[in-house]
Amino acid sequence: QERGRSAELSPNGKVAVPPDATLEFKVALRAVGDLMPEPGKMTPAQRVEFSLKKKALGNSRYKDKAFPAAIKAYKEALTYIGSASGWGGEEEKKSLRKLKIDCENNLCAAYLASREFDKAKAAALRVFQIDAENVRCLERLAKIYLATNYLAKAENMIHRLKNLPEAKGGGRVEVFEKSLESKRELERKRKAAFAEKFKNLSFGYEESSGGDDKEGENVLPPLAGDDDALASSSSFFGSSWTMYLAFGVLVGAVALGAIFTQQQM
Repeated sequence: QERGRSAELSPNGKVAVPPDATLEFKVALRAVGDLMPEPGKMTPAQRVEFSLKKKALGNSRYKDKAFPAAIKAYKEALTYIGSASGWGGEEEKKSLRKLKIDCENNLCAAYLASREFDKAKAAALRVFQIDAENVRCLERLAKIYLATNYLAKAENMIHRLKNLPEAKGGGRVEVFEKSLESKRELERKRKAAFAEKFKNLSFGYEESSGGDDKEGENVLPPLAGDDDALASSSSFFGSSWTMYLAFGVLVGAVALGAIFTQQQM
């Protein structure tokens, strides 16, 4: 490749130039960020001003769907908000408290858009510790718990929302309730299907209880994160252990028989 000539990218992403070639790049400066002063050297008013700038930048990046950049901006805003111990007087505390809640909620939304559920949950829970009746926080926690199959926790968040007048309207609570019921119905069907399959593989063994199908509701191993199913799955190990024991005895008897036959030969 000679100077002044262009190179094309091959399908595997490699540039068609020799390894000892000199490459030249053109770099355009698109934006200049604010200098990052030390939060400890700023007054509460300066911290509010700087955090608001970072929050606005995060909002702009979020609208552009540049979620990593939005996350970075929100985290920088939260760095300057700091902790309650350094918030100064009552007015400064009030302003910084509201700003912290807004930035944490926005950070949660950006993590949700990136499907980083654990980090989204952590941000929402930080809001929950400050204001357990914050509607945006409760809605996002409900969404996170539904997405990760923590159905009992999702139901708790939905119940909290239903008790808040400002959460009513718009049909959002109803959407959460329908989603919760849909997931629980799916779980019931999974359990029933697994119970039927397990019954067919039981080698004709019958429980002494008379074959009541109720036990089948609790034999399905839970989905990852499904705290509703975790409690019920214990009956799978408690009620069916005798069948495994009988099967183990049968396998042991066959093995001993084979050993005995070999010794006779």
